[in-house]
Amino acid sequence: MVGSLMNKIGYMAQSDALYGSLTAEENLHFFGLLYGMKKAEIKSRTEEVMELVNLSADLYKPVQAFSGGMKRRLSLAIAIMHKERREVIASIKILGGKSYIEVDGSNPNKAKTALAALEQAKNDVFISRPDLRPEVTYLYGKEDLPVFDNFGATLIGFIVFFFVFLVSGISFLQERTSGTLEKLLSTPIRRWEIVVGYVLGFGLFTILQSFLISWYCVYVLKVMMVGSFGLILLITLLTAIIALTLGILISTLANNEFQMIQFIPLVIVPQVFFSGLFDLPPGIEVIGYAMPLYYIADALTEVMIFYFQYFGLKDRDDGSWRRDLGL
Repeated sequence: MVGSLMNKIGYMAQSDALYGSLTAEENLHFFGLLYGMKKAEIKSRTEEVMELVNLSADLYKPVQAFSGGMKRRLSLAIAIMHKERREVIASIKILGGKSYIEVDGSNPNKAKTALAALEQAKNDVFISRPDLRPEVTYLYGKEDLPVFDNFGATLIGFIVFFFVFLVSGISFLQERTSGTLEKLLSTPIRRWEIVVGYVLGFGLFTILQSFLISWYCVYVLKVMMVGSFGLILLITLLTAIIALTLGILISTLANNEFQMIQFIPLVIVPQVFFSGLFDLPPGIEVIGYAMPLYYIADALTEVMIFYFQYFGLKDRDDGSWRRDLGL
């Protein structure tokens, strides 16, 4: 039972439990063996966690030469050494006989599971006492975050992507099958000018549609938003442009509207599964990196739920939404 718990919980003491005469790499190797990790796994995870805590350049330096802050970061790397996924749901610190828990409430199910595990661990070790009642702080999201708020950002991206893809694809298909496109190709207008003209023409419609969907979800349906509405508009606009160009591309493979509809299960539906709505195994989850909706959902979630911390703390903004926009 103790071994199974060690594989699920990363422990970081208030005081650093490090061996000063050993290097950071040797400390990680030692604690990795205590976790029951294999040598090959320890080697790969060492590189990952040291990059995560920004200590890659100090991997082979003795710990006794580290500053206090560097030792704390190394202790954090050791605490998450055995976890394959870089995801921390809750952290706990005990001061003066009272426990203080910080929780990522953006996913209510995971937050409740983490709190239940911490409560069960306390009951297994200590006699229940009122003065040991934990003080819980939700860094992101909130207690009992509604499911609609949790997945609202992903749904906004999906709705914009789906409707723009469908409307632009069918509209361009009608232009092609009705002969309008062939007439344009017979004129002195260049091909790239025709494409740009169609994109700009449909683009005006997509801008209006993106604004209406975003405004309605945020201000009418009251989907949780702690970031900037302007950033949401920018993300949804870029989403619409991606869906527009993809719809035009796919429409060239269809001969009628029914065939265009048949592309939905092939192009749209798979992206839903890799957009973050479902917890998938790491080996399968990497497929989502090649799908636009993955980055759209991640960018909107970062802005709407994670962009600012509560309680007056500083920005969490780690720039990942900028990466998503660039991709």
